Amino acid sequence: MDLSQKLTNSSAGSATLELLVALGVGLLVISATVLVSFGNQSIALDTDTASEALYFAQEGLEEMRAEAREDLFSLVPSIVTNGIYTRDIQIADADTDGLSKLITSTVTWSTDTRPQNVTLHTVISDWSLALGSDTCTEELVGDWTNPQLLGYVDIVSNQGASDVDVIGKKAYIVTNPAASGQKDLHIIDVADPTLTPLPILGSVNTGPGLSGVHVVGKYAYVSNNDVDGQLQVIEVSDSSVPILKKTYKLPSVISGGVGNSIFYSRKVVYLGTTKADGTEFHIINVDDPLSPYEVASYEINMTINSITVRDGVAYVATQPDVASGEVDGLLMLDVSDPGSGITLLDSFTAPDPVANFGRSMYLTRSGDKLYFGRGEDDPNVSANHELYVFNATNPSNISSSSLGSVDIGDSVTALVVREHLAFLLTNTPNLGFQIWDITDPTAMFLYSSLNIQQSSTGGMDCEGNVVYVGQRSNRALQIIGAGP
Repeated sequence: MDLSQKLTNSSAGSATLELLVALGVGLLVISATVLVSFGNQSIALDTDTASEALYFAQEGLEEMRAEAREDLFSLVPSIVTNGIYTRDIQIADADTDGLSKLITSTVTWSTDTRPQNVTLHTVISDWSLALGSDTCTEELVGDWTNPQLLGYVDIVSNQGASDVDVIGKKAYIVTNPAASGQKDLHIIDVADPTLTPLPILGSVNTGPGLSGVHVVGKYAYVSNNDVDGQLQVIEVSDSSVPILKKTYKLPSVISGGVGNSIFYSRKVVYLGTTKADGTEFHIINVDDPLSPYEVASYEINMTINSITVRDGVAYVATQPDVASGEVDGLLMLDVSDPGSGITLLDSFTAPDPVANFGRSMYLTRSGDKLYFGRGEDDPNVSANHELYVFNATNPSNISSSSLGSVDIGDSVTALVVREHLAFLLTNTPNLGFQIWDITDPTAMFLYSSLNIQQSSTGGMDCEGNVVYVGQRSNRALQIIGAGP
């Protein structure tokens, strides 16, 4: 073989080898490309699936937020399946009072290779409840020139309800029964306010009888007619079985003073007693509801019928004891730093303190006006004014800041204000429920009224656009709504 032929064969072999190498490299590139493509497709599929699961979990939290705006305590756990996804929502208390709820939304699903999940958490709170605010809507709906009787319920007590607090579509009514051994706290289902009778979910006997109630989360704080236990704490997390958890005796009451009024704000209970040998106004820390302790107290030397607190000021409606020289029916107390003591800011005495006394109050949410309702020992005394309106922007000068007053003819047992109307619970026969137009405090007039059939015995509360009143005899709780 000559040299040229050898060179030709060598070139051909090299070309073949190069072609084989090129084909090998190409196969590797193609294989790698296919693997990468399929890998990206799997990653993309996982990403889309995870995104859908995340959206499903977030949707669950949003549904809980929407329900909580209507009623924080109506939230319940749930499990929902949607295609390959299963969503499990769990609810737990985020604080000791149950005013905040920890919501956990977990979505699980499975792929060809492994089970997967995504979990989201949020805390939902109701700040108005923490402040002890009412749950009544400020906006008026319907025809309140024509109020209507809705549902009602009776309880085993001829004394009727002494107070009522409504929250989360449940009404908590307390009574001071004449006979011992009778149940004195009742939980009523008012989800349908038109039912007659309204369903009683549960009841409990706490002892001598109750005069006031304020429900916060899973506890009801009640003022008891007992010199040896003026404050009681009742667990109401299970409405069918309320349980008395704590009875607390006020250490600064020597004798005579029983629980008569109660108010809650920011994990503090403000308790008023009847006239006592000792003090009548008490500030009690309930940061741990089952271990309450008195922070401070103040001697008033009168029975306290109503308390409301805002921005470090306690407004106290009192029943003057003229024989002892006490005639102030309304007191403003500085309670901003109770550890350093309580001081009197101002007081108001009406022109007729002998026949009338402080009975009820309502402080607007803005804190600029205080509505003061008075009781009447002698309804035959004419020209006494039972409803006063004060400018409350300066609590130290309320006594000289009256914006107007009016004679309604009888005691104002309880009082709620919405927009330009004041809702009054009175003892007037056939006019127990009255609505007054208060647009001009100097010229207030009767807007409408309703015969609630039984005399007023206790408190009044409102939730949403419905009013709840406590009464005597066979309608301990009566619900009132607007006309169509």
